[in-house]
Amino acid sequence: KNLMKLHQMKPFITTWDDHEIANNGYVEGAQNHQTKDGDWELRKSEGKQAYYEWLPIRDNSYHQLYRSFKLGDLMELIMLDTRIAGRSKQVDDVLDSHFNDSTRTILGKEQYDWLQNKLTDSTTTWKIIGNQVPFGPMLQPDFKGKADKYMDGWDGYPFERKKLIQMIQKENFTNIVWITGDYHCSFAFENSLNATADIKANVSVEFVVTSITSANDDEGMQRDSAIAGQKEYLKFNPHCKYVNNVDHGYVVVKIEKEKLTTSFYYAETIKKLSKVKRKEKTFVVKKDSPVLIEEK
Repeated sequence: KNLMKLHQMKPFITTWDDHEIANNGYVEGAQNHQTKDGDWELRKSEGKQAYYEWLPIRDNSYHQLYRSFKLGDLMELIMLDTRIAGRSKQVDDVLDSHFNDSTRTILGKEQYDWLQNKLTDSTTTWKIIGNQVPFGPMLQPDFKGKADKYMDGWDGYPFERKKLIQMIQKENFTNIVWITGDYHCSFAFENSLNATADIKANVSVEFVVTSITSANDDEGMQRDSAIAGQKEYLKFNPHCKYVNNVDHGYVVVKIEKEKLTTSFYYAETIKKLSKVKRKEKTFVVKKDSPVLIEEK
């Protein structure tokens, strides 16, 4: 009932994650697809069909979910598909012999070229990239003092990530903001090639949006332990300016010519209907400056 009302009140621009078909999907299969599950291409085709039939989206002749929307000269929303269109199979860790292969891609050549052309041809002030997995970099702590790269995100595809960042630097593209889902937690990142606190290395900023109801860190451990783990995220990711890994909610982005303002909101509870919400953190990004400024 509430979701139906939301669709009545607000326009939606949607994209899929992996669970429309199977966990950790890629072009040829998925981590959660085995032979006993039937033919992968049939499963993928039927999952895509159901998505297009039930979500408020216009299908296109190429059946590709990546597309863009312009709002005058203020902003262009560039929606990516980092799940199905061109993704190579994930590797488990950085020691895998294929980790740095130039052939491994999260976008696929066709979509990568499309994204490059969009950034090159864009005449808007802001380029907002709708993105399924963290662009990062992002080191994922084990809450025991160690951390590893999040291999299901862009960090798992280092050649293509580096290629994109170097292209952004070479072409001097500015005002790129990533809006990301997937991880079920909230983060505010300053993006660079490596995890660094040096703002001179920044090429963009990123806001990772928490889940509405899906599990986050306090579903697998005690809430106090999960909250304590926020220090681990900040320790291993010095370019991360904010993390909330236990609450559920949404993000509001206000886009103006000279600045972009992003606020993180959380629900009091997801166990019952409640109108109580709180605004926990707000960041301002000034035009031509990929730096997160916390609003006090």
